[in-house]
Amino acid sequence: MPSEDETRLTLDEIATLLGRSKRQTQSLIKSDPQFPISVSSDVWKNADVQRWAAAQDDVGTARIAAPKYHRTPDQPAQYVGASALDDRRHVVMTWSTAVGDLHLVYPPANAAHTDPAAAAKWLPTDSYAICVVWPDWNFHGPALESVLGVNPARRIPITWADLRRLLGMPAPYWLTSLRDPERMLEWKPGDPTVTVAAPADVDITPWLLLAALEDGETPVRRTLVGLAREAQSRATASAEMHMSLFDECDDREHIDLASRPLVTPAAQASDVPQDVRRMAWKEILQRDDELAIACAMAEGRYTGGRDAPFPQAARLSPELAATVVEWAALLVPAGRTAAHAALSYREGPALTCLEDPVTGAPVVCIGRGEYLTSVPFVLPTDSPLSELILDDEVWIRTADHRLFLAPLGDYGGVSWGYSGTGPSMLAALVDRLLDDISSPATFEVDGPAGLDELFEIKHPDGTIFTRAELVRARSAGTATESGRPSPHTGSE
Repeated sequence: MPSEDETRLTLDEIATLLGRSKRQTQSLIKSDPQFPISVSSDVWKNADVQRWAAAQDDVGTARIAAPKYHRTPDQPAQYVGASALDDRRHVVMTWSTAVGDLHLVYPPANAAHTDPAAAAKWLPTDSYAICVVWPDWNFHGPALESVLGVNPARRIPITWADLRRLLGMPAPYWLTSLRDPERMLEWKPGDPTVTVAAPADVDITPWLLLAALEDGETPVRRTLVGLAREAQSRATASAEMHMSLFDECDDREHIDLASRPLVTPAAQASDVPQDVRRMAWKEILQRDDELAIACAMAEGRYTGGRDAPFPQAARLSPELAATVVEWAALLVPAGRTAAHAALSYREGPALTCLEDPVTGAPVVCIGRGEYLTSVPFVLPTDSPLSELILDDEVWIRTADHRLFLAPLGDYGGVSWGYSGTGPSMLAALVDRLLDDISSPATFEVDGPAGLDELFEIKHPDGTIFTRAELVRARSAGTATESGRPSPHTGSE
């Protein structure tokens, strides 16, 4: 892609920029000895034309030049103020310059790249330039993308040093995560840099409120305060990373840093023992008040239910798996709890709340005969594993004839039918459950080779392995054709 200095402007393009006819433009070129010399017939260097335009006293002409071609004014440009654009999410700061209004547009922290040509549609048509602060960085500093009001379809290069030259003052910059529209709307030149707490990626207010209502250092209080500290620490670390980029950029002396992050103590989940966290969430998820529901939903969005008794969810359909019919027949009606809300917040509120009486897992009927349920981390039984059922999901039947979804942790999952992590995790889980049915879900992939190979086979849905078959596969070391157990299906 050629640089701006290498691009060319035709006579028609110059006429369009100046808002004149082709004949008027030809007359101007012939009458002005300072107009640059063409590089070929009716073709000029873009940079030469902009340098000429910037030196003109006529505002209509000068405004076709990019900011970098203008000289520093004798007096700083007048700061007009800040306002929210039509979408109420972008903040635009405006200066009145000698060639018209320059607008500096700040997208919200969670926005992707905003096209300056799109932003120009929200602003007056006689604007001089529209500069959008992008989330990217280059060696100059925070990336800027700009267009001129006379030609919003064509982007122009601009740096923070260019902005300072045109405005006669450094332009303000807010770190992406510290953009508070109210504070930005109140800013004025000369304001000192303010130190603010970086907003967390999740609303921590419900956690802190519920923690404040606890009497003493209970597991709930310790867990929720620890979670809020972790979220805040993570947000601060992100802001400090951007501060380090700012400190190293070439244009930092040309930028008015409007805000910096408040230093907060480092915190992580392990600051509170996992057994304490699991105890706390077991209690919170059993509650039915709106504050507990808000806490559970926020935790689900932030960690995916990392410490919940049921870290993952499964969508079950009787049409896909006959085993679901047997499981669903035992479900009982239940009142809506925080566990139900956290499980189904993406599905909408008008749902039937149920419970698996064997595990206590929340279940919601989501229509079309489908169920959404939480998957246990540990099976609440001491009855040994009797059968393993592969039927869309992985199921465990115990010696007392109870049916469970195979336990899962807060990430990853068990599966079969290929060579990969899912079958390896299933092999490791089955190895542990054969020895101790109350073994928790595992993220390990260290199962016996025989079980590994067994679950790499693409068994059809409905395949059942008995305990004896699983033990034989485990003992085989490396399963051979003759040594593999012969799966059978529930229909046989």
